Amino acid sequence: MRTGLFCTYENPHHDYRSAYAEQTKLVQLVETLGFDEAWVAEHHFNPNASSPSCLAVLAFLAAKTTRLRLGSAAVLLPFRNPIQVAEDVATVDILSEGRFDFGIAKGGPSRSRTNISA
Repeated sequence: MRTGLFCTYENPHHDYRSAYAEQTKLVQLVETLGFDEAWVAEHHFNPNASSPSCLAVLAFLAAKTTRLRLGSAAVLLPFRNPIQVAEDVATVDILSEGRFDFGIAKGGPSRSRTNISA
């Protein structure tokens, strides 16, 4: 069995620096505790979640960890240029020395919409 951490980079105090620092410390802690992996969520337009660029965060975490597998959960492809995604994914994989797992999605949860007819 593998154990992992799902990182949403919650930001309840609207202090991005603290949110990133706290989540980084947590990822480093779970590595020392023997966890196998950490997955970073990508969220846009949400002041309570501070991870709009999970690939940049994963590159940073690659430098802060040594054996933990790192994964994107998930890169939202409709918001991205495909060539840039390919280059960024290759870069994170190189920086992590092959510890990167690439997860993709078409988008996040949708909110209910009200249709108004004229």
